[in-house]
Amino acid sequence: MKTTGEIIKQLRLEKNMTQREVSKALKITGPALSKIENGGTSINTNRLKQIAVFFGVSTGYLLDEERPISEMELLKYRIVQREQEIAALQSKVIALYDEARALGKR
Repeated sequence: MKTTGEIIKQLRLEKNMTQREVSKALKITGPALSKIENGGTSINTNRLKQIAVFFGVSTGYLLDEERPISEMELLKYRIVQREQEIAALQSKVIALYDEARALGKR
């Protein structure tokens, strides 16, 4: 049974990508990716999901539990991810609007 880090490294090499390219795409540092690949650090659930989406596999696959996810599952996950981003942006817009209204009343 392979470790999650070994599977991530294998996927990276299969795509002929460097650690630098992958770490940039994932918005993490090169040393952080190196630690993940070498088992020097644990991976939280959000990071595991992010890596799974990047490589087009399931989190179970990264955990050496199952085969790659279907395109439909990947699209569903990406939709949920975008909805979460939209909700966060909506909150920021509302906060800025409230702040602007408060400044206008002065």
